[in-house]
Amino acid sequence: MSILQDFWCTDELALHTFASLPVSDLRNCAQVSRSFNRIAVQSILDQHKIWNAQQSVALQLADNPNDLDSLSALLLSIHVKNLAHVIFNLKKVVSLPSALKTFHKMQRLVDRMTSLGAVHVNWPSATTHKQPISDKMLATACKCVEEFLDTIISKGCTTLQLDGFYAFASNYKLKKNPAFTAAEIPRAPAVVKLSIWESAKGYLPPRHARAASDVLSPLSEERNYSRKSSLFSISAPWISLTPSSRLSQVTKLATFNAHSTGVFRPPFSQWTFALLKASAVTSMKLSFKDVPDNVIEFKLILDRLAEAVPNVTAIHLTGARPGLIKDVVAWLGRFQQLEVLKIEPKCFSKGNDIDALELQALARLPNIKQLRSSPYFLCAYLASCRSVDGGSLPENLKRLS
Repeated sequence: MSILQDFWCTDELALHTFASLPVSDLRNCAQVSRSFNRIAVQSILDQHKIWNAQQSVALQLADNPNDLDSLSALLLSIHVKNLAHVIFNLKKVVSLPSALKTFHKMQRLVDRMTSLGAVHVNWPSATTHKQPISDKMLATACKCVEEFLDTIISKGCTTLQLDGFYAFASNYKLKKNPAFTAAEIPRAPAVVKLSIWESAKGYLPPRHARAASDVLSPLSEERNYSRKSSLFSISAPWISLTPSSRLSQVTKLATFNAHSTGVFRPPFSQWTFALLKASAVTSMKLSFKDVPDNVIEFKLILDRLAEAVPNVTAIHLTGARPGLIKDVVAWLGRFQQLEVLKIEPKCFSKGNDIDALELQALARLPNIKQLRSSPYFLCAYLASCRSVDGGSLPENLKRLS
C-alpha cells in the first residue's frame, strides 16, 4: 500500500484522477482498500459540494435510486461513522416508489452510524400523490418511514426537523363523534354565540373521556379521525406510523422543528406525538401555513401540542395561515415555562391581525426573557403588559426586538 501512496503522492492528485473516472470504476475503487475508499467517496462528495460529511452534509437525493448521488457515496464509505448535521432533501424524488427506495437507502445509512446529531428531512410529498394509492402501498410507505424515523431517534438524534410529510394526510378526516347527540352538546345562553372550541365538543369527546379511554391512550385523539375509502377498498382500514414502545428509553430529542402540519395529522401524528411526549423537548420551530381548512382540527392539533410539550422554553413561529394567528397567540399563553418567543412578521398577513390579538396571556407568562417579532406586535405586547401589571414589564424580560 505504501507503493500506491507514493505513486499518488497527495490526496489532491488522487482526487483529481478519480474525478475523471466513470461511476462503475469509482464503485470498484471504493472497494480496493481503506485509503482508496476514502478518496473515491470524497471524490463523489466533492462533485456535490460536500467537503466534510462528518460536520455538515446536505444530501440532494436523485429521483432514480440507482444514480450515484451523495447518499450512495456515503453508503460506500467505511469511514463515516457519525453525522453531526445531515439534511435529506427529497425535492427531486417525484414518485412514491422512488421515495420508498430512497427511504430504504436513508435507513441503511443512519443504521450504520454510531451517532447522529441534527437531522433534517425535507419530503415535499404532495408531488408523489397524483395517482390513487392502494392500501398495500400506503401500509408499505408508512412502515418504511416509521423504521427510518425510529432509527434516527435510536441513534441519539437531538434535533429533528421535518418538512412536508403531507402526502397521505388528505386521506384522513376529522369525524363527528357518533357518541354525542345534539342534546348532549353544552349550549350557551341564547344571547351568547358559541365559540369555535365549544362547537368542537360535538366533534370530540370530553377531555376526561379521552384520558380514560384504553384505545391508543394517551393518543386516543387518533380515533377522532377516519380514513376515507378509495377505489381499492370498500372500507378503508386504519393505517399509520406506530410509535415504538422504546421511544422513552432511547430518545435524546431536545429540539423539534416542523415546517408543515402534516406531521401532526394521520398517518404521522400518532408517532409524532408519542415522540414529543417521550422526549424532553425544550425548543420548537413551527409553521402553521398549511393547516387543514377545518378550524376545529387545527384547535385539536394545538391542544395536543400543548399537552405533549408543556415544558418547552423556546418557540419560533415562522408562518401562520391568515385568520388563525389569534388562536395561535392564545395557545402560546399555555406554555408557562416559555422563556424565548419569536414570531416572524409574515405571520401577520393583515394590519388588523395584531389589533385583534388578546395578549394578556402572553403578558402573564412568568419566565419570558426574550420576545422577537414585528414592531407593531411588540407595541401591542407592551400595551398589554401595562394593562395587566399597571405599566410594568415582566421582571425576567431582557430583550424586545
